[in-house]
Amino acid sequence: MTGRWGFEGGKGWSDWCDSQLMVGIMVENQEVIKELDRICAIEGLDYLLFGPADFSMSLGLREPKKNDPGCRMP
Repeated sequence: MTGRWGFEGGKGWSDWCDSQLMVGIMVENQEVIKELDRICAIEGLDYLLFGPADFSMSLGLREPKKNDPGCRMP
């Protein structure tokens, strides 16, 4: 069964969804960036999320600064 959110319903659909496991990580530190290729190659990893607030803190930005040049990805 594939993801058919909004097209399927009922107990069978809910039971199937509850039986599926998703594994993900959240990138929140600049040190992780240099390891991204290796991390993304981990077998069974389904998704990666980016945490911009914590990431900017790891860059030394102690307050929100939208579009600060220091927050650009390499």
